[in-house]
Amino acid sequence: MKRRFYEEKWLPLSIASEGRVKALNKLATEGWHVVNFVPHENGFLYLSLQRESNMTSLADTLQAVYRQRDHGIKPRVHGNGFIQLDMARDVRLHVWGDPRIPRQKTFCQIHDHIFSFDSELIVGQLINIWYDTELVIGGHGAYKIYEPFPRGGQDTGLKDTGHTVDIFQKPPVLLRTMHPFADHYHMKWGEFHETIASGPAATIMHKNGPSQLETYTSLGIDLNNINPDGSDYHLMDALDTRKPRVLVPVGQEPDNEFRRDMFDDRLLWTIIFDTLWEYSR
Repeated sequence: MKRRFYEEKWLPLSIASEGRVKALNKLATEGWHVVNFVPHENGFLYLSLQRESNMTSLADTLQAVYRQRDHGIKPRVHGNGFIQLDMARDVRLHVWGDPRIPRQKTFCQIHDHIFSFDSELIVGQLINIWYDTELVIGGHGAYKIYEPFPRGGQDTGLKDTGHTVDIFQKPPVLLRTMHPFADHYHMKWGEFHETIASGPAATIMHKNGPSQLETYTSLGIDLNNINPDGSDYHLMDALDTRKPRVLVPVGQEPDNEFRRDMFDDRLLWTIIFDTLWEYSR
């Protein structure tokens, strides 16, 4: 039976709004169904919405992966130890947890993104952990903030921003495919997280929603006027909102010798198909 995928989101709706019926009708035409709601003292209902997703089934994914290989699209290795394969403009396949996947020497998995995305788990299980951060003035935090710089193609290195933070872990979320529905998680730009695989797993990432740059531009904030001394950091939670951030433990340096495209394509394709075929049974 073809796996069914679902999207979920929470939406605030004003109880007093004259347009609430129109808003609910619009949601219905987009395929959303209200599965729960929570009243709030501020006069809003927080609706839990769900709809069947356009995310692909595993069989569809395999066919698409074969097409990408036949069209000469090459997989690459992220420094945090997973394989990336571009499937479409805003869609990527990620393959995790195989011990043959290379990774950088320094453990620095906690990072954020400049775009929002949904990630559907199609094979195995993963743990996703969100973190809150607090800027520590004077550089005495537990983690240094690094940002990427381009080195050609999809490859980047990491450079120190001179700022440090302390982190506060939120409850981890276990994602599994041991049921007839796909598990997924949503990441909003600017949220720090890390993803941990205890064994072979695969996800499909769909970029969606406005990016950090688009959001600030819509608010009339000039990203070129961020104070170099970091005084705007608490407002924007970013040194340069056009770049993602990576947290490296104080006392360690990122592995800038690692390059995403330095590995044998044949090995990466073998790992991809081993994961999608063997571990999905």
